[in-house]
Amino acid sequence: MNRIAGALIAGFLLFAVAGPATAESFLWHVKGAGGSVYLLGSMHLLPASAYPLPDAMEQAYRLSDVLVFETDIGAVGQEETQMGLLNAGMYPEGQTLMNELNTGVLGPYAETVQKLQLPVSMLNRYRPWLAALTIEMSVYAKHHFKAELGVDRHFYQKAVPANKEIITLETVEEQGEFFTAMDSAMQQDYLRMTLESLDEIDYDPNELYEIWADGDDGDMEDLLELAQDDYPALYNRFIRERNQKWLPVVLDLLKRDKNSLVVVGAMHLPGDHGLLQLLENAGFDPEQM
Repeated sequence: MNRIAGALIAGFLLFAVAGPATAESFLWHVKGAGGSVYLLGSMHLLPASAYPLPDAMEQAYRLSDVLVFETDIGAVGQEETQMGLLNAGMYPEGQTLMNELNTGVLGPYAETVQKLQLPVSMLNRYRPWLAALTIEMSVYAKHHFKAELGVDRHFYQKAVPANKEIITLETVEEQGEFFTAMDSAMQQDYLRMTLESLDEIDYDPNELYEIWADGDDGDMEDLLELAQDDYPALYNRFIRERNQKWLPVVLDLLKRDKNSLVVVGAMHLPGDHGLLQLLENAGFDPEQM
């Protein structure tokens, strides 16, 4: 059950885009009218070897009175949330994944499941979106990447006992609906895209981690561009529309006298529709740290 909850977060990872090759970390500073906003691109799952995080990230946390996360990280781990996701992601009796998948997805799916030696009988009960997240999560788990070591979880666990103000950009229910409200065709596209993304990195998330840690845009940017070109509806749903929705929150933070640290998936920062570009369009000058 913990894997199901973690997969909700992990499902966004393969769109992650790093900053320029010269960057030291996925952290930007934006000066507001009074205080500052630090934009931190997160990897939601990390190996233990990722710690300690870069000094600039920890310094941004120490300087910030307000912490902003994509959703309520504490609620994600609750049993009620996990059970709700699991129930929403399962077919009713008599329906199975293998019978529902079209031929364009069935072949790559069967090949991946065999390659990763995943339990076919369990996955066969899942709708395409949950099967995709479970496959992705299993790949990360095999390489010792854990949700409890994610950048967002790290700073959330520090902010709560420190009594820092915490703001969430989406409810847990809203995040879940990104998957549960997809129609069958979009779910199958999501599964196909996930399989293609995993194949691009040869089923080794350490390649993604190294790009993130080095601040290199390379292969990750290629993955994002492929997703935008090949799956525009998914790209708009998971990236473009959410960034537009979040922008007013960031702009409001820039009016405060307090400093804020905004921790969102690294995919949400760069690119033509990324938060950095949107802030530049609004007259601000994000500076990478």
